Amino acid sequence: VTHIHTYTHKSIYKHTTNMTNVVFHSKSKNKDDRYLSNFTLSRIRFVYNKNEYEALSIEHGFQGIKWLKSTKPELATKLVLGPTPTARTPSAAKKMGGRKRMKEHGAILTEWTTEQSLETMRILVEARLKHDERYAEILKKHAERGNKLFHFERTGKKSIWGGFFPKTGGSFVGRNNLGKIMEELTQSKKRRREEEVDNDDDDDDD
Repeated sequence: VTHIHTYTHKSIYKHTTNMTNVVFHSKSKNKDDRYLSNFTLSRIRFVYNKNEYEALSIEHGFQGIKWLKSTKPELATKLVLGPTPTARTPSAAKKMGGRKRMKEHGAILTEWTTEQSLETMRILVEARLKHDERYAEILKKHAERGNKLFHFERTGKKSIWGGFFPKTGGSFVGRNNLGKIMEELTQSKKRRREEEVDNDDDDDDD
């Protein structure tokens, strides 16, 4: 049985303005919204199964972990991961992680559940929050304003990561797990920062 994570949390930021729905994707007109896309080139380092890897973007990291889970994990650092992979762009990385490209290289992705997909995205978003100051600052500002993040995808109800607002109005269509993960990890980062400050204050009292 696959257990799907549901991200529900109360904001610990003090909201300074009215809440806004922020819809972001790789072709957003707003530069900051566009920068939030997983297709933005933003070098990250992350740990997976006790090994450290480098990726040119979250998309590279995501497809790289799929390769690590495949029957030919040794190809991951050649094709998708590392500073100079065969797939140099996020779009190329996405294609490289597809069944067609894996088949061409004699590989099979034997197991890839929705739960594994979500946990992989958590690892990568957390890594980008750590290594990409601009990304972290944009997310922090949205959290302070009480904005809700929605990743745009045309697939709608079938979308794991995003969805869309119907042109005729109404609620967002799609699961929007990417937006929820980004919000949740931004909150977690703030909690850790506040705990560190509290611990420093306690040390000063000794």
